[in-house]
Amino acid sequence: MREQRGNPYQIPVTLRTNAPRKTEGSVLTRNQSRQPRTPSRADEEIDDGWTGEKPHSSAIRYDRPSRRETTRLPQAPATKVISSRRFTLARFLVIFGLLMILLALGIMAFSALSNWWQLHTDDVTFGRPRTYQTDQYVGHGDSPTHANHFIALNLSGIVEVVEINNQDAQKDHIYFITTTNSALNPVTLSFPTVDGKQYMNINIGDSTNAYTVAMVNDGKAFVGAQH
Repeated sequence: MREQRGNPYQIPVTLRTNAPRKTEGSVLTRNQSRQPRTPSRADEEIDDGWTGEKPHSSAIRYDRPSRRETTRLPQAPATKVISSRRFTLARFLVIFGLLMILLALGIMAFSALSNWWQLHTDDVTFGRPRTYQTDQYVGHGDSPTHANHFIALNLSGIVEVVEINNQDAQKDHIYFITTTNSALNPVTLSFPTVDGKQYMNINIGDSTNAYTVAMVNDGKAFVGAQH
């Protein structure tokens, strides 16, 4: 080993004179390791892996599909902020008034329906003009087996009762009773016995506006109309 001298400010460098020699075995081994690798059959199938050109840079580029056009949706309407409302007296009065109007309309509708139904029932029962018929033994020349026939009529507001004797026409009677404010008021008859006396009650009108005219039997006819 020898020393080279030079600039005294430089660090001395020691040179190796007896470097190990490379043997043929080591050279052969290194040369063998440097031989190119023979591609296998799997590598041959991938042509791009061996024959493709290398890019000039290390960046890898991928083919990306073209972007589709973006569809713009209609813009949503702006949100309105509704302030809280207090239940005021004016609103209460308005609601109360509407309820009262609806109640009045309901009552009127119910009343109209009731009147129509009553009129329909009277038409079916008494007809027009209003007529009512019944048989009753009253002792005016009749008998229990051949009782007199009574017809009550409302002719344009004039109420009359006709008594017909089936055995003797001379014993027939026509009673003018009263007048009524409607030609549609029905007239019915009943014959109660009070204190041993027989009465003929003439009932005029429906159940809501009915009134009664009473006549007493004197043995030959009904007299003494009482209002």
